[in-house]
Amino acid sequence: MSQNSNKFETGELAASKWRHIFKIFMYVILAKKRIYHEEMTMFIFMTKRVKSILSPDLVLTDHMLKDWFVLNREEVLQTVQLGHEEREIHEHMNHLDEVEDKLTIIRAMQSIAKCDGELRSDERRLITYVARQWRLAA
Repeated sequence: MSQNSNKFETGELAASKWRHIFKIFMYVILAKKRIYHEEMTMFIFMTKRVKSILSPDLVLTDHMLKDWFVLNREEVLQTVQLGHEEREIHEHMNHLDEVEDKLTIIRAMQSIAKCDGELRSDERRLITYVARQWRLAA
């Protein structure tokens, strides 16, 4: 039995799938085309919280998350500026079909979006899109 199939049997999300969650969170942050310090802090906090539920044995540090964010920020921002974020989010969602607790991801998206004190319409639209695609209430 391969190590990956064992991970799925135990319910733990494979490490290779995490970039898809990171990107979905990042699209929520960049929906308004700017980044607030609170959102970066909440991105790190909520990613680690979701990790503790979906992949408790995965090693993920604040520094790793900050580096990943910086390395991917321009690509995601460009996609948002072109108005293609829903298409890209859908692609990332397709890689997360085996996640049983998708509601945890939706709640993290909501927390990230609200951390600056306001849930903006673009943020709400993306959260609602993901929830509908996964047939969950947002």
